[in-house]
Amino acid sequence: MQIPRREETKRKYYHGEFPNLDLTDSKFPFPEELVRVYEARNPNMPVKFYAYKINDDGLTYVSLFDPLLVESDKSGRLRKDQAQIITLDVNLLTYIPFIFIECLRLTNKVSVDGHDKVVRLWNPKELAFYSPREGVDFDGDLSKFQRDSYKYLKSL
Repeated sequence: MQIPRREETKRKYYHGEFPNLDLTDSKFPFPEELVRVYEARNPNMPVKFYAYKINDDGLTYVSLFDPLLVESDKSGRLRKDQAQIITLDVNLLTYIPFIFIECLRLTNKVSVDGHDKVVRLWNPKELAFYSPREGVDFDGDLSKFQRDSYKYLKSL
């Protein structure tokens, strides 16, 4: 079967939000859509991500970089020796190292999003703040948007 060029390109980038996934014994079900993208980007390789804690303007999340991105990094910022390794078991369950559970303040839920060439793990409340849902509009005033987002987050 011939895959149209546009669909083939789309599959090579991680996208989508997967909020409030169950976290049990430090494991959660990794979204199958993201596994398919990984397999398209890294053919014939087992699913393995290099994970780094990120603090960005007060938001904390964990970025998961696939081997393709780490190997092609010319900046030297994605050092394998400084990463935690995240893999999937046969049931597509992903174990989150305690260091990330602690820094994200996770209890029984984790949120995941695909963002271009990176997969990110979030505390569900942080992701809700980062990408607010209906009821919060952005009119160009960043300060107002942040205040409205915070109010919306508190209302959840």
